[in-house]
Amino acid sequence: DGGVAISITDNVAVSAAVLETLTFCATNVAITASCANAGGANVPTLALGEEVGSVKALQAGIVSTGKIYTQLSSNASNGVIVRIKSGNTCGGLMRVGASGCDIAPATTAGISQDQPKFGVKVAANSSQDSSLAASGDTLTADSSYGTDYFMNWVSGNATGVSSTYGDPLYHTTGNSALNNRNMDLTFAAAMSNTTPAGMYSTNLSLIATGKF
Repeated sequence: DGGVAISITDNVAVSAAVLETLTFCATNVAITASCANAGGANVPTLALGEEVGSVKALQAGIVSTGKIYTQLSSNASNGVIVRIKSGNTCGGLMRVGASGCDIAPATTAGISQDQPKFGVKVAANSSQDSSLAASGDTLTADSSYGTDYFMNWVSGNATGVSSTYGDPLYHTTGNSALNNRNMDLTFAAAMSNTTPAGMYSTNLSLIATGKF
């Protein structure tokens, strides 16, 4: 014969929360860890062209290029997508006083000499990953942006770079979290001998969205 004493408590419930984070920056110089050197004088502005006296200008027979640098960190459980949106409804470079883009978007990948087109090419900046202590997922270009200069403009602006939410530019490769991953954007433009003289520009928005 014997006896057993038993005492059972309520369940011990333990919980924790991890808040969503996303850090995204763009500059005109190579970006250091955690976007530390973004802002200030390092704003993402770019003047395409060749040196002509004291100014830069596009020249016939030359495809002029320049870089903008971006960095992305996020704990989004399903990765991040970055879109590009053009401020010009025609998708390319618009001349002051004009109603359309005399330097058109490169809707088929590639820009040839003497072809008045504008586009961007995406390339992973893996050479800086070691100095940045980058970790987690990597980044991959969308559509034709990773193969040649491209600007996906679609007439009517229902989709593409002039649509409400812009056009997918690059995304996380494995759709998972990442830290201090750099991605270079190389913009290019060219002109022909019949391209009207004037000042050309566009304002582009880069929009990073986490898929939490």
